Amino acid sequence: MNATCALLDCNLAEFEATAQAETVIRHIVREFVKVAKEKDTLLDEDEMVQYILESARKVGSHHPSMHQDLMQNHRPTEVDFLNGAVARMSEGFGFDAPYNRLITQLIHAKEEIICTLK
Repeated sequence: MNATCALLDCNLAEFEATAQAETVIRHIVREFVKVAKEKDTLLDEDEMVQYILESARKVGSHHPSMHQDLMQNHRPTEVDFLNGAVARMSEGFGFDAPYNRLITQLIHAKEEIICTLK
């Protein structure tokens, strides 16, 4: 939700209300789960997706930190430590995490656009 809200310039409730939210979240979470399994940590995909969706409904109009950094304060984000870390670790384990890699690339592109306008 952090990166998607920054990319879409929306709050948690706005993204959660879209028809695409659960599918996008599920793909991202699936890659987190796969990396976690390689690190001997068990995560339940369905449980995580439901937790994220319920959290978004509860906090509603909140803009995540990545959105605040990028859209409100025009500064680089922590994407490399979140989605970027999953993308890097997956490569080390010999598989791809295309959703997390793409989100990381899109956030960096947006950082180049937004942060140079400051």
